[in-house]
Amino acid sequence: MSELLPGAFAELEPLVAKWSKPTEAERRHERMANSDQRELEALYAQVEPHVDAAIAHLNRFDINDLPAPEARLMNLLCSYIEASMAVELFHQPVPPDAYEWHRFECTF
Repeated sequence: MSELLPGAFAELEPLVAKWSKPTEAERRHERMANSDQRELEALYAQVEPHVDAAIAHLNRFDINDLPAPEARLMNLLCSYIEASMAVELFHQPVPPDAYEWHRFECTF
């Protein structure tokens, strides 16, 4: 397998294609438009045991100059955060009674 993620996180590589999106808008879209609750719960369960080690690993790098495997790992962690809201709070991919998600745009 190619090095999509740093070696210690190789078991998470099957998640990269769907979940390692480079922007918040892409991650939000994947969560709300392209995923069901079961997929979000699976992502959450797979990534959660690796979060502390992944953060420790990423802290060794300059966030503005991450090598490609580390950038993909960081983006995967961001998708984990997106999924955590659906898993822990909403119990569904889209927040209930919220502003229409497709009208919200994060520009930073």
